[in-house]
Amino acid sequence: MLEVVRFLADHPPFAGLDEGALARIAGTTKVEFFPKGTTVLRQGGGPSAFLYVVRRGAVELVDSGRVVDVLDEGEVFGFASLLTGDPPALTAMVAEDALCYLYDRSVIAAVVGSSSVVDFLARSLGRQPPPGGDDAVGVAVPVASIAHSPLIVVTPDTPVAVVAERMSDAGVTAVIVSHDGGTGIVTDVDLRRQVVAGRRTGDTPVGEIMTTPARTVPGQTLAEEAMIELLDHGIHHLAIVEGGEVVGMLTDLDLLRLERRDAFRLRSEIARAPDAAAAAAAGRGISGAAATLVASGTDPPNVGRTVAALTDALVRRLLELTFAERGEPPVSWCWLAMGSAGRREQGLVTDQDHALVYADGGEEHDDYFAAVAGEVARWMETAGIARCPSKVMANEDGWRGSESWWRRRLADWMTVPERGATFLTGLAFDARPVAGSLDVAPIFTAATAEAPRHPGFLQRLGRLACELRVPLGFVGNLVVADIDSHVGVLDIKAGGLLPITELARVAALGAGAHEVSTMGRLRHAAGNTLAEAEAGALEEAFAAFSELRLVHQGRQWSAGAVPDNLIDPDDLGTLERRRLKDAFRIVRHAQAGLRERLAPRLLGR
Repeated sequence: MLEVVRFLADHPPFAGLDEGALARIAGTTKVEFFPKGTTVLRQGGGPSAFLYVVRRGAVELVDSGRVVDVLDEGEVFGFASLLTGDPPALTAMVAEDALCYLYDRSVIAAVVGSSSVVDFLARSLGRQPPPGGDDAVGVAVPVASIAHSPLIVVTPDTPVAVVAERMSDAGVTAVIVSHDGGTGIVTDVDLRRQVVAGRRTGDTPVGEIMTTPARTVPGQTLAEEAMIELLDHGIHHLAIVEGGEVVGMLTDLDLLRLERRDAFRLRSEIARAPDAAAAAAAGRGISGAAATLVASGTDPPNVGRTVAALTDALVRRLLELTFAERGEPPVSWCWLAMGSAGRREQGLVTDQDHALVYADGGEEHDDYFAAVAGEVARWMETAGIARCPSKVMANEDGWRGSESWWRRRLADWMTVPERGATFLTGLAFDARPVAGSLDVAPIFTAATAEAPRHPGFLQRLGRLACELRVPLGFVGNLVVADIDSHVGVLDIKAGGLLPITELARVAALGAGAHEVSTMGRLRHAAGNTLAEAEAGALEEAFAAFSELRLVHQGRQWSAGAVPDNLIDPDDLGTLERRRLKDAFRIVRHAQAGLRERLAPRLLGR
């Protein structure tokens, strides 16, 4: 029984109860084993007779045949149905052989009482995602049109019991807290963790448990953009603002109407992975989640951002697990995504591009960080994210060092007249922080500001951009080649996306703009180092290449083939081929323009 007490004490809703209460609960524990594939509760079936606590294994929650959540050790199900007597809102099916602790209604009621907090917990834990299918809403819609939760606003001195009662009555999972300093938020998770598990009383002012400021989005934000925000930060609510005022509340369940369940479920599975192998196994689902988005018509930039958000989540979890095994980092640090990962412009398949910065004084611990980075790289490869062919990886010498080392490294790269150094420096300017507390922004913003003072460096970047060959013949025909085992194809990444990426990078750096994404760089350069019309044309071409590549990769994924960047023009329709040719013409014209415009200043002519 002591083992049961210790286990319950570590997991909500039991965490925080006194030893006597835990002992009484442990004394009533029923233990049951469920083989894989067992349906423990059926959606719409008979009410649950127990609160189930997963002791080992995994249980999937299924809505109309779709997995919407995966529960593992310490998580509970059946709570809402047990307390209300209603049919289960979701089917609970065993995904891995599971051992569960079972507790009946009398035990739970005796422990937590019958306060409004309990009623709220019943409702919140039993939330059912709205159905999708034929009634699902399209993706290109503003969040204001799909947010269905009533907005509740309270003041910081409102007791949490009153807040819980209002949330329960309205059937919502979050409230806005309006205070002198701005806007805060309190969610169902806050009530469970900070009130019930934290053993606070119902008189506790809600201001003591709020998160402030609340994350917000304008009402006209597209649903898929809001999805990225939720995935990026691992949250479930966004306050909708208009004219500086909160006018609504968007939840992840609102977005589940849009058939975006795969991405949310996968992020949750990655974040809860108990070990690196499980995290890597979950990470192998990233391409599939991206393919689902492509099939549903999600804009290419948001597909790339979703892949980046899920990959970031995988990296963070692998770092957490590696630190748990090797000990906490001896100094502050920052993990960086580089290249297409840094720009958030990946397709359905990608490779590793990353680096690491640690605080000055941490040089003596470089072996530790090298080992950590090596573990992360190894498990990312297991997850299907290949190692970088150019070895742009934090476990490789040259991509890991102290703050001062990075400052010197970037400065040296910009002065070394070597093609390789120029290429690597370009990747370094794509750096984006992913994890860690060390603030590295000053390092890279300073390097960006310094770039225009190095015309030789910009010259070399310009040459790289102009040397990339566009697969277009002299009279405007598409030029194909035999690549690997593929006959009569063209590489849409090497011949289309990469040239624009390089053109945008040199244009933005020439303008001293610290921007990472290709689209963002083109917009910063417009009217400065690029004519506005030319920048706009390159944006259109980049969007065309991105869409054609993703559609091509999505078709390959559906057919069970490994996605690549090699397109056979004969597989395209007439309009697609015309669009492809037009996009290549734009790139070739921009390359010629770069030579002409920048030759006197950068190319030494």
